[in-house]
Amino acid sequence: SHPIVMIFHLAFRTASLVQYLLASLFTDNFVFILVIQVLLISFDFWTVKNVSGRILVGLRWWNEVREDGTSTWVYESRQSGRPVNPFDSKVFWLSLYIFPVIWAILFIMAFFLIKWEWMFIPGAAFLLTGANLWGYWNCDR
Repeated sequence: SHPIVMIFHLAFRTASLVQYLLASLFTDNFVFILVIQVLLISFDFWTVKNVSGRILVGLRWWNEVREDGTSTWVYESRQSGRPVNPFDSKVFWLSLYIFPVIWAILFIMAFFLIKWEWMFIPGAAFLLTGANLWGYWNCDR
């Protein structure tokens, strides 16, 4: 088990969600909330893509752009001799699937509540969590 990696894996995801839901109770400065949110979402994306996926489930993905401008997706997986911790794997995959769904729901809620500026935050979070989900889903196949 990798408890420190697990803490950071869940901390940035949870922090961005909690900050989005509660920040307006403490300040009405949308720009401040937006900047903090973009930082948290970015930290989450980077941590999941570059650290927790590799350590918790032994998977990694990235995109390479060649000199001719074409793009190639590269997927890497753990060597078969090193088993994955079942608890780490379950938490990783569960959070990987749940958070894009939560952000999609918050995006739809902002749309129907006619909070147009607030749609940007869950929209960006959905795109980045969805990109990680897509990358790891393809990597695991």
